[in-house]
Amino acid sequence: MTQQDSPVLVTGATGNTGRAIVDALVRRGTPVRAMVRSPADRAKLPADLHSPVRFLRYHAAVEQHVRDLGIGYTFLRPNLFFQGLLAFAQSIAAEGRFYAPIGDTPVSAVDVRDIAAVAAVTLTEPGHEGATYTLTGPAAITHAQIATALTTAIHRSGA
Repeated sequence: MTQQDSPVLVTGATGNTGRAIVDALVRRGTPVRAMVRSPADRAKLPADLHSPVRFLRYHAAVEQHVRDLGIGYTFLRPNLFFQGLLAFAQSIAAEGRFYAPIGDTPVSAVDVRDIAAVAAVTLTEPGHEGATYTLTGPAAITHAQIATALTTAIHRSGA
């Protein structure tokens, strides 16, 4: 194996510095192995072709295809869209609750208007070609926290 073919092991890959190193190596096309402390930490890593999450595997395959085309690209990677919560409006109105098979796992949620603002910058300003940006809100939150915020916002008591 050449040095370029050998994967680079990044320890602490989900920490602030480790994550930045993983992202920088991926942008350079360098194979990376990420070491994490627990299986739960694996979810903090970017989508890859071997992700246990089906839609992340699909996204990784599409991104790789775009890279292989040899055209300019910038990938924006938002996760949960706050506007997607509108799909729960009916169950919230009828039952006072919504359902998500995620348990207490915090997720990064972002407003689609923020995604649009980032897209506008990457499409109109130089320096973003070949970049990948993970877009998040100010903090990862659980669905229970989302439910509490919605309860407060619509002035209903919790169930």
